[in-house]
Amino acid sequence: MLQAHHKSAGKTWYHISIADNGIGFDDFLKEKIFIIFQRLNTREQYEGTGIGLALCRKIVLSHGGAIWAESEPQKAPHSTCCCRHNNS
Repeated sequence: MLQAHHKSAGKTWYHISIADNGIGFDDFLKEKIFIIFQRLNTREQYEGTGIGLALCRKIVLSHGGAIWAESEPQKAPHSTCCCRHNNS
């Protein structure tokens, strides 16, 4: 299950929040999940390549935004990003 919400943060920024039914992670790992091919679990435990959030970060940063994730072990994580609105 994936839930996405967005809101306009003024005239120049979008604030996008995404939550899923993942397994969660410890706070000290919140930067590791954005490094390409870095996985918190083995492929035998959970599917995935370790590319998804790294790609999201690259896209958001290339648009002058910021992205971060928050979670606790055994609770669904959520990622948030802020991106500039292109008025042109």
